[in-house]
Amino acid sequence: MNNVRWELYPRVAHTELPRAWLQMQANLQRKPKTIDAYGRCLNDYLDFCEKQDVVPGRYLLLKQQYR
Repeated sequence: MNNVRWELYPRVAHTELPRAWLQMQANLQRKPKTIDAYGRCLNDYLDFCEKQDVVPGRYLLLKQQYR
């Protein structure tokens, strides 16, 4: 199991689903640079959502409801 440097991705570290997803990628033994890129992008996305007052993933949840 690869360790994720959670201190680099604080928003991801404190959000359940993104944290679990990033940990899963590490467990699948993705390269450290890949984990870093995913972690930075997720952190940026969560930051953007907070600034825009948007619930992360809400569009995906709504889309699934109408299938």
